[in-house]
Amino acid sequence: SLPNADRGDRILFMQEQGLSGAAAAKGPAPTLTMLESALTDLGMQLDLRLQRSETLRLRITERCDGMLACYEAGGAYSAHIDNADGDGRVDGRVLTMVLYLNVNWDRSAGGELAIFEATDGDLGDPNVK
Repeated sequence: SLPNADRGDRILFMQEQGLSGAAAAKGPAPTLTMLESALTDLGMQLDLRLQRSETLRLRITERCDGMLACYEAGGAYSAHIDNADGDGRVDGRVLTMVLYLNVNWDRSAGGELAIFEATDGDLGDPNVK
């Protein structure tokens, strides 16, 4: 069975709050809008590489609403499949862009992104660079 996300955060979807898109650049959080746009552009630029991949052969056709998540000290987001619509090859999410903004973050505090191999049930090694 697929792991369920166990969340301990507060979330905000950017588009729902008017913080996404060209008009949002003049809104209450222009820097945040710029960061989301840069991440979206980077993700879309990866499309051709994903299509040409011998093993993946994925296609990025659209983007999802950007999401902000804020965790209290010690909070975490457990292993989960980041694709509610399927395996990512037909109608689901195929790429997730993550940007961590932690003031004075230290590796000993944890919080790295660990890739979950669903077929192996293994989180992998977050120390891989």
